[in-house]
Amino acid sequence: MINVIPFLFKGVTKLFEEFDQNKNSALEMKELAQLNLKLFFTIPRFGVVGMFTKTWPKEVTSNC
Repeated sequence: MINVIPFLFKGVTKLFEEFDQNKNSALEMKELAQLNLKLFFTIPRFGVVGMFTKTWPKEVTSNC
């Protein structure tokens, strides 16, 4: 079994250091906003077809 904790910790640390521009070990609002923007476009998100319509498509409701 692979222990993923060190891998995740290393990745989070690298990401934090990338956005801590003034190297004060804390993210200011601007730095945090830049990190948030990167995560928004990096992490895949799954939406629902027909989410903003009044009716759901047949493909979604056919199994209900």
